[in-house]
Amino acid sequence: MEDNLEYSHRRQSPRDLLIGWVNVGRIGPAHNTILNVALEEGVDVLCVQEPWTETSTKTQTNPAFLTYAPIDS
Repeated sequence: MEDNLEYSHRRQSPRDLLIGWVNVGRIGPAHNTILNVALEEGVDVLCVQEPWTETSTKTQTNPAFLTYAPIDS
């Protein structure tokens, strides 16, 4: 039993973080595209400058990422 527990909790090998940065110029389709590309490429952290925003929402999101937006909703 102990062997199975040890096997199921093995650590993954360390790897470098993949960080992306982009200025989407407040363009909705560009913002959505970069979120999808970042997901496909395995980006860990994506910094989006001049994100697309709308008054009724904070910004575009993707369920694969957590969003930290320095704006009021």
